[in-house]
Amino acid sequence: MPMAQKLLLGKLLKTLHIVFFLLPILIGFQVSAQSVLLPGDVVIVSANADTNSIDFIPLIDIREGTTLYFSNGVWDENLHKLEGDELHITFNERITAGTNFHINQVMDSRLTVSGSLEFTGGTHRLFAYQKEAGIYRFVFGLGWGKGTIWNTTAQDKSGSDIPESLRTNPQTLVTLGEASNYQYFVRNG
Repeated sequence: MPMAQKLLLGKLLKTLHIVFFLLPILIGFQVSAQSVLLPGDVVIVSANADTNSIDFIPLIDIREGTTLYFSNGVWDENLHKLEGDELHITFNERITAGTNFHINQVMDSRLTVSGSLEFTGGTHRLFAYQKEAGIYRFVFGLGWGKGTIWNTTAQDKSGSDIPESLRTNPQTLVTLGEASNYQYFVRNG
């Protein structure tokens, strides 16, 4: 192959590479928001047992109409059921990653909230999850307070009270200290 053809072929390949890279940008390609969330897609960054309030941040864009649940309950590994109070949240608009939501008595037009959470006693748990037809998809878990927060032994006849998807995905389960409220910051999220 003559040198001129090699140079021309190399230049053509570089040009095609640039075109294929820029084409999605030029035609308005946009990554769509998600409606099915995976472990770690949403993190709970603040929990307050005194005011029964929470803050959470989605780490991905969320599609309008997506539902997310929060519960202060205990996971029963044998029954595959979560027992406790439940908060049902529907996103009324598309949400961009990194948006902080504070859930308390004040209404937020971006969300439709039904149900309630009431933290009682000295030990607290909070799960973020989605569910469909009784099947739970856990996204994040948080525990804090006095005493034993999690039963981590599957040998116990009741099994572990940490859902398997949170046990097997690092950084999706946070255990904090004994105070009644906590706030922490997400880095590199």
